[in-house]
Amino acid sequence: MSDVNIFSLLTKSELQNLSLVDGAKDFLVKGPGTNADGIQVRNALPLLADFIKTSDNAVQNHESGAWLRFAHAETIAPLATFMELSGAAEADTSIFNYNQVWNVSNIMGYSRNIQWIFYKKTNSNRDDDIRLKILLNEIPVHIPVATTEFPYYNWSEVRRFYITKIKDHGVNLTDNMYQYLLGLN
Repeated sequence: MSDVNIFSLLTKSELQNLSLVDGAKDFLVKGPGTNADGIQVRNALPLLADFIKTSDNAVQNHESGAWLRFAHAETIAPLATFMELSGAAEADTSIFNYNQVWNVSNIMGYSRNIQWIFYKKTNSNRDDDIRLKILLNEIPVHIPVATTEFPYYNWSEVRRFYITKIKDHGVNLTDNMYQYLLGLN
C-alpha cells in the first residue's frame, strides 16, 4: 500500500486557508494572541529567569562556553513574546489580522532558536563592557532596550529590563518557579 498525498486532495486556496487557521491557533495559544501578557506567554517567565541566572553566573565567574536548552515551538513562541523580541511580541485584538504582526513560520518553524551571545572587551572587568546580542533563528532582533550599537545591547541594561519585567509579575529570580507555574491563571 502506498502513502496518500493528502495535499493533492486540496486546492492551493484551501491549503492557504488551512495554514492561516493553523497559524491563528498558534498565535492565540503560544504567541501574543489578543493579550501579550496572557497566561500563554507568562508561562515563559521561569525560563527567562533561568537565562538571567545562568548568564549572571557565567559573567560573574568569567566563564565562556555554551549553555543549551532544547525545546519545542510551545516554548520558543511564548519566550520570544515574553522577551518582547521584535516580530514576536505584538498582540492584535482582531484574529483576522494576526499574520500582519506575527509570522508563525519565522518564529515557530522547525529548528527555531533563541540565542544570547555575550561579548566582553578584552582585559576588562567592568560589567558596563559586556554586550549581548540576541538572535531569533540566527537573525539579530530588537528588544525594547535603548542601544546605539544594534545588534549589541549593554548586558546591565538588558538584565535590568528583564528583571523589572519579571518583578512586575510579582516574581523574583530566587522564587520557586514551580510554585509560580502552579499559581498561573
